Amino acid sequence: MPKAGFVGRLSAGVDLRRQRALRAAATVASRLEECTEMPPEAALARLRVVPGIGVWTAAEVAQRALGDADAVSVGDYHIPSLVGWALTGGHPPVSAFGAMRSICRGRQVRSAHRAGAGPGRRGSSDR
Repeated sequence: MPKAGFVGRLSAGVDLRRQRALRAAATVASRLEECTEMPPEAALARLRVVPGIGVWTAAEVAQRALGDADAVSVGDYHIPSLVGWALTGGHPPVSAFGAMRSICRGRQVRSAHRAGAGPGRRGSSDR
């Protein structure tokens, strides 16, 4: 684990908000290490207590560091549309986004993305 002094030297090119989050996480690194032995919901809750770590960051950590294949990066703006397209073959109504989020799992989102679900890319196709 990096020491707090080491983290202080990582500021080049990182905005102040992210610097603060990184320092806060480094300060409680030993407690965050315990997340690997906790149930997923408890681990996510502990991660979110750290200032600067929100739902999206906690889900990303759960996917990669905690091995939770079902963690969904809630804040990604394209996910509801991607899942809706995969389920319905078209643009889902905005009112359906909440329900899709509750039934959708991280591995399903990644499968839909790899399968090419969703509307075509915008712009010229001859790039």
